[in-house]
Amino acid sequence: MPTYRTLAGEELEYPEPSKQLARFIGRLNEAVNDPDVGADEMTDLVYGPDNPLLGPSTSALPERRSVSLETLADPTWHMMLDLLEAKRIAIAEASPTMRLEHAGELLGITPDAVRKAAIAGHLDGEKHGNRWYVSPGSVATYRERVRRRGPRPNATPLLIRCGSVKGASLSVKSANPAAKKRVRKQIAAAGSAGYCFWLE
Repeated sequence: MPTYRTLAGEELEYPEPSKQLARFIGRLNEAVNDPDVGADEMTDLVYGPDNPLLGPSTSALPERRSVSLETLADPTWHMMLDLLEAKRIAIAEASPTMRLEHAGELLGITPDAVRKAAIAGHLDGEKHGNRWYVSPGSVATYRERVRRRGPRPNATPLLIRCGSVKGASLSVKSANPAAKKRVRKQIAAAGSAGYCFWLE
């Protein structure tokens, strides 16, 4: 017998599905993982005419099929309801509902840094009125990314001196060749304005 692990962690055994039912279960699994499918669409799918477990509609809503006592007793139906709940949870985790202060505590950064991460697109966030909110799911993903990346290396100091050093008006010194090269390009661009520079 096939098994399914519920959101509560229980192992659910259900009868071997027919080909039609197996295809429908596959559609449900795809819908759970598809961010473009909303909770209402998922509900329509579970209770809709394509669900082979459900009988003909007996309600005022012809697009909704009826759930019989036999269906209620079927573990496959319970699996479908669990998939529907999984979709609702996924949508809730993706919704920006967490305040910056709470996200900052979880991430070990300031609320302002969380806001900047949301603006930069590193976190899913929205501004409502004067407040920013981020999604709990994106905070968890961001925290995991930062954990895997490890701490940032210490920045190489860049020493910049102004004045007359060997006849120049500016001196730049760095142990990092890439930083020195970047500054050299910026200085070269500014040098065309009539300034004189010396790079150590």
